[in-house]
Amino acid sequence: GQIIAATHKVPLADIFSFVLQGKEWINHEWLFQFGAHLFYQQGGADALIFMQNMVALALFLVVFFARLRKENHLFVFSILYLALLTVAYRFTIRPDIFSLLFLAIDLVLIASFLDSGHRAIWCLPILQCLWTNMHGFAFAGPLILLLVLVADVVKKIGPWSAVRKNAALDPSRVRQLILLILLMFLASFVNPQGLKGAAYPFSVLGQISGKGRIFFDYI
Repeated sequence: GQIIAATHKVPLADIFSFVLQGKEWINHEWLFQFGAHLFYQQGGADALIFMQNMVALALFLVVFFARLRKENHLFVFSILYLALLTVAYRFTIRPDIFSLLFLAIDLVLIASFLDSGHRAIWCLPILQCLWTNMHGFAFAGPLILLLVLVADVVKKIGPWSAVRKNAALDPSRVRQLILLILLMFLASFVNPQGLKGAAYPFSVLGQISGKGRIFFDYI
């Protein structure tokens, strides 16, 4: 992050390793690195802890206020608080925490669209641009929308179609979902290395049981 701030560009080759100096480096978390540097500049380690807590709080509030319209306040707060305690160990000063926040926003916007056709869902491609440059879990964005579309197709076919007919989406919303999936897919290419940057998370997943297994066993 400090180097990005000083040079005004994202390093595309390894600048830290002696044996791999100059080898292509897909730095898919550069935006988190830059943001962490800005916080650290303002207040050192305390500022990074503040950033960590603000992301956790934002995640909690996004889900909390999204459910208030449908559920009892105390019930929602209690369930979310227990959930927060359960996953608290995951809230480290790493880009993962932004993935959790972006995932929550994603799900809330999609649920709002499915319930009432809320237009806020069109913010998703912008969110996808940020997510792509923040953490590798960004591929979950378009994948969730694709699953919503597949679920709608399943509702309309087979022996259960009559039962699920009322829950299925109308054609206009299906078209909007298809367009959104396309826009979010294109948004994934908005990174310093284009196609390679967008495909990087999948290449990492492919290494979990292969040559990268020893790394993932100790991560």
